[in-house]
Amino acid sequence: MTARKYFEPLEFAFKSNANPEEAVFMKKYMRNQFEYFGIKSQKREELFKIFLKGHGLPELENFDAYIRYLWKKPERDFQYVGMFIVDKSIKKADKNIIVLLEFMITEKSWWDTVDYIAARPCGNYFVKFPENIKSVTEKWMKSGNMWLQRS
Repeated sequence: MTARKYFEPLEFAFKSNANPEEAVFMKKYMRNQFEYFGIKSQKREELFKIFLKGHGLPELENFDAYIRYLWKKPERDFQYVGMFIVDKSIKKADKNIIVLLEFMITEKSWWDTVDYIAARPCGNYFVKFPENIKSVTEKWMKSGNMWLQRS
């Protein structure tokens, strides 16, 4: 199944629950960098949980493509979903998921996603693969990318 097809019901739920007035405030709060459906976090998480009950998490073999698909979407709500999916799946992932985590940190970077990704998925990655802490963090510190360095 394609990422578009997999996430279609969630996109429908987000569009059905959109609040254009709230979206204006959300966009302004993030300095007009991202579009929003205008769904408050509690409601968005509720819609995501309903979606997960019906569709489950993506299979690991499709994982990278599915998360990158969410990152291409204009609405920030989809990047939040991507973070939660990665967080829920990190324990099943292999060492190579660090490439996806770096992508998530360096694309559409802002404090709202980067801080969550650094604390949750990256933190759990390093718990699972402690032998990678030194090499990855040294690479990030030398990267010149403020978001990787912040992570």
